[in-house]
Amino acid sequence: MKKSIIYSIIAALVLLVSCQEEAEFNIDHLQTPLQAKFSADKSRVLISEQVQFTSSSIGATKLEWNFEGGDPSTSSDENPLVTYSTPGTYKVSLTVKDGAKQNALVQEGFITVFGEECWKDMVLPAINFKNTAADKSLYSQVVPDPEKLIHTACFDVARWLFVCPDEMDVLEIIDYTVEDNDGISAKGGQAPHINIFFSATYLQSCKDKGMTNEQLLDEVKGVLYHEVTHGYQFSPQGAGNYQQGDDFYGFIEGMADYVRYVSGYLTTGDRNAGGHWNDGYKTSGFFIDWLHSKNQNFLNEFNHTAKTINPWSWNAATKQITGQSVQALWDEYQSDLATGEIEEIDELLRRMRAGEDVDFGEDETPESLIDLTNQKPTVTYQAEEFDFFDWGLPEAAYDNDPGTSFFNMNNTTWYTFETANSYKVTKVAITATANLLGIDYVFTPDEFVLLGSNDGENWTEITAVENTDIVNFEERKEFAFENTAYYKFHKITLAADIEEGDNKRIMIGELELFGSEGDAEAPASNLVDITKDSPTVTFKEAGEEAYPEWGLPQHAYDGNQDTQFFNWINETWLAFETTKKYNVTKVALSASNNIFGIEYVFSADEFTLSGSDDGTTWTEITKVADTGITAFAQKEEFTFENTAYYKFHKIELKAEIEEKGRIVIGELELWGEAAD
Repeated sequence: MKKSIIYSIIAALVLLVSCQEEAEFNIDHLQTPLQAKFSADKSRVLISEQVQFTSSSIGATKLEWNFEGGDPSTSSDENPLVTYSTPGTYKVSLTVKDGAKQNALVQEGFITVFGEECWKDMVLPAINFKNTAADKSLYSQVVPDPEKLIHTACFDVARWLFVCPDEMDVLEIIDYTVEDNDGISAKGGQAPHINIFFSATYLQSCKDKGMTNEQLLDEVKGVLYHEVTHGYQFSPQGAGNYQQGDDFYGFIEGMADYVRYVSGYLTTGDRNAGGHWNDGYKTSGFFIDWLHSKNQNFLNEFNHTAKTINPWSWNAATKQITGQSVQALWDEYQSDLATGEIEEIDELLRRMRAGEDVDFGEDETPESLIDLTNQKPTVTYQAEEFDFFDWGLPEAAYDNDPGTSFFNMNNTTWYTFETANSYKVTKVAITATANLLGIDYVFTPDEFVLLGSNDGENWTEITAVENTDIVNFEERKEFAFENTAYYKFHKITLAADIEEGDNKRIMIGELELFGSEGDAEAPASNLVDITKDSPTVTFKEAGEEAYPEWGLPQHAYDGNQDTQFFNWINETWLAFETTKKYNVTKVALSASNNIFGIEYVFSADEFTLSGSDDGTTWTEITKVADTGITAFAQKEEFTFENTAYYKFHKIELKAEIEEKGRIVIGELELWGEAAD
């Protein structure tokens, strides 16, 4: 900003603190800034793979995208889809305009596109092959060139698991031994050096059953592909032990048998119904195959969750990748097996693996969605004196009778629905009332915002509709949208564009929230807000009158959104010393309420969180370059991977204010797990 934000700060403070005399807070020049911002759902792609770009720009009325090397190369859409046909690293730029004003963001090297040639640089491991069997001849007949076979398996397995070789942990050495034992095969060690043992006794037993040398080779290959997968796959942390029934076991053995299947060494004839997703091997492997009908890149993302989720679980991984609980997915998979639907899915998956564009259809049909307002929820709503008439009570909005009406003498209102189970809401339906009053105007909501929460306090926006376009009595409109998150609390805020004083009102014939039911898991209860655990707090001193009396640093962590931390500089920090060590994995930041009646939100635009054991030597835990906070009272949560426990935590905050900067915070929370 080029001008001073406050023309008479002393008068403004007097007004805010004492209210003893009238003062003017001149904010004519405080307009919402024009700023280009964007993100993409992926930055590393194969040729022809779609990239979804999303604009989060501020104040824009017109957008001009430029995609170097992309198709299309330009776009004016808010959220364009782009593909790339040539390997390379490409920049993306977005210019936003508002009348004569414009702002641009250019991201060099934002998209990296890989072709087949990226695999020519894959480092294949050195092979130390030994055949210690008493009779070496059978294996030698079946596999005349074991080193070539193992290298082929390494190359094929890596291509199933990764987009390009630089994603994986390099496997440098494989010791492969053929020996006489009663098992089949086993893998030991971890990258960069693993050992694989294969049983000559087992191979002989297969020959004794009448297998040809060609069939024996396929058996050797299938077992080898399974074991090599163990060498390249990532290892999930905190997922239990290597025993059937544990998440770790299902992940490790299921992924390996999935790769064995898609490499051609198992068939759907090896698949059986029943069991559990953690049974491993074929049971888990074929389930993983089916999960590709929910996300065609499932294996790659599933493998990478081992490094991004800690503690890891199937449920956490499937929710992150598909938005659904593992139990709900497993039940649907078992249903497809029982009904024979699996055969059509098998064909679609086969075509997908062959490189065809495949449409698996919607995850749910409208018939499978549940109206959660009918699930006996606990309902709360905005209530003010004289809001409701006897014939227009709030419950009339969700009583399944469009003939009854909710009538509110206000043009903004809200409902919250708390349900016993979690729901992923993907559709809202609103029905206008009948013409009960014999009037010409339909007082239905013109806009709404739907939010979700798992505790009833911290809310995340699911969708917002700016124009319902309901103009007739008894008209019903459905609003469908994408959503992958499950919540136990849903809040819908409604507003009507009624401007004339006492004539403000909202009328609803019926309100419905449709979603699919997930599990009823509560959010992790072992996380606590360490800022509320009686910490010793220090903060950046910023000179005389840096913190007004009503804007002291402690207001940032007092648990009260209505109090504000106000800092007259655009860089500040707070440090928290706790009696216990904490593993912090979430930061929550809330913008202040609009205490000045201005248009600009002085929230922190970026922050860095660091940890320390002595309060002197600091280690960075996480850094967020764009908080995305653009509205008053907006709360954003930032979760991240962290394995370290500290007694000291320091958060440094910055705001992009050019002249006489400032930061205003409604509430700051650091969530973590206490050490034992």
